[in-house]
Amino acid sequence: MLEPYLPEDLPGKDNLYLHFMEKDLLMMQLYILDKLEENKEFYELIERYYRRDRELCLVYIRRLEKDKKIKDSVKVAEESLDFFPPHLTIEIRRFLNKYYEGHSPEKLKQNFLFLFIHEGKWEDYEKLKALNSREEWKKIFPEIIKALSKEGFRHEDLIINLFLKEGLFEVALEKVLQIRSLYTLKEFHKDLADRFPEEYFKAYKEMIIPFAESRTGRAHYREVIGYLKRMKRIKRFEKEFKELVDHLKTEYKNRPAFLDELRRV
Repeated sequence: MLEPYLPEDLPGKDNLYLHFMEKDLLMMQLYILDKLEENKEFYELIERYYRRDRELCLVYIRRLEKDKKIKDSVKVAEESLDFFPPHLTIEIRRFLNKYYEGHSPEKLKQNFLFLFIHEGKWEDYEKLKALNSREEWKKIFPEIIKALSKEGFRHEDLIINLFLKEGLFEVALEKVLQIRSLYTLKEFHKDLADRFPEEYFKAYKEMIIPFAESRTGRAHYREVIGYLKRMKRIKRFEKEFKELVDHLKTEYKNRPAFLDELRRV
């Protein structure tokens, strides 16, 4: 009954509604064939469409695995890496990892490298590092930083955390200071402020006054106070901190709400 409604070809992603509607029909038919154990018909249908959709491809890969056709399953999975965009291959690569362990160490390394760069999961990072010697890691780590840097601003925090994880504290500090963001200073305060008190206090001081001037309102003033409290915890700068607070009190004497919040510092 369903067969006459199956598409001749699966529409491309330029027509998402039609693509998913037609795919639902295919998934339904595959489910029925599977339950009826119509194996020949199942394979004939999935082989026609699996290159057109990542989810259908995973159904095919897992069915091959279930039927103990491991070599075919791995072959289809590897081939699919070439015809799906990288961000759609995550699950397929995780499937492949099961079969690369103990058999294809170089492919396993490449997979973990790809997965960490695209998902940023520390579990993948630790596994990748464990698979490489110390000398190999010296070559791979810069590759990771370079790849993440190409992804733009959204990976800045991850890159800094990588430097911290590797004990490259001065490089992490340099990266934090380059971003010129009070929020970033706050995020890495506990990791870097005690190690580099002078640089950290100076960075806060350069940014806090323009930030205080940027907006008004209680919520903004409380955000300023939060940064000031962090500055206050940096040792050996008690005098400079008091001078900064006195400056703010003088500069904003006509902002009673701000002066009220400053009493909390």
